[in-house]
Amino acid sequence: LFPAARGVMGKKVVVYGACGVLGRSVVRAFNSHGGWSTIGVDLMRNDEATESVVVTPTPTAASQGSEVLRQIKMRGVNKDVNAIICVSGGFAFGPISQEDCLEAADRMISSSLQASFVAARMAHLHLLPGGLLLLPGAAPAVGPTPMMIGYGTAKAAVHHMVRSLALPNSGLPDGSRVVGLAPVTLDTEQNRQDMPSADFSTWTNCDALGERIVGWAGGRNTPANGAIVKVTTADGETTCEPL
Repeated sequence: LFPAARGVMGKKVVVYGACGVLGRSVVRAFNSHGGWSTIGVDLMRNDEATESVVVTPTPTAASQGSEVLRQIKMRGVNKDVNAIICVSGGFAFGPISQEDCLEAADRMISSSLQASFVAARMAHLHLLPGGLLLLPGAAPAVGPTPMMIGYGTAKAAVHHMVRSLALPNSGLPDGSRVVGLAPVTLDTEQNRQDMPSADFSTWTNCDALGERIVGWAGGRNTPANGAIVKVTTADGETTCEPL
């Protein structure tokens, strides 16, 4: 599919969660730099991506992965992907005493942890040696999160995946890097609605973070293999530091 579009692009990136706020910023950032073919994966099409893989919500990593990997293969993807950027995820607030805490846990596990497993399996199958796998962590999940138990637990599990995949014999290609992205708060319309009295100057702009991710994929200041990178913003200035 789309052979002409693929033919003019030198590098290939899969953006998992391409229709979220950060995912759309990442797709636009790669497109703006030229030379990249973007494959967006999400529950709907991202028309800015070179190609889109549309998946249906599924209850397990096995069913989610089977559908995603089948569609990726249908698009002629081989061992030729330079970067897999998984920014799938969401947020759920609430302690274990909250009535819907189990439903929230299901959502967080599906959107963050299951998606990360599928992205990692995709990296084993399709990432080039020396490529980048980015998984969606969160800065609060480095410690206890009693008031957002589902969110924190799912994100902490993603951090464990990152550190495990960085070790020898993990199944990732030689020379590749796996990095966990751990922002404090992303500046999105939904977050502003939910927290209208917050100091927005401490929130991270998604477009700026998308540009940073493109740089990492291109080998510019790429974090070390296995790093969980805390993304903080102060007075509109964003820094990325390994935890």
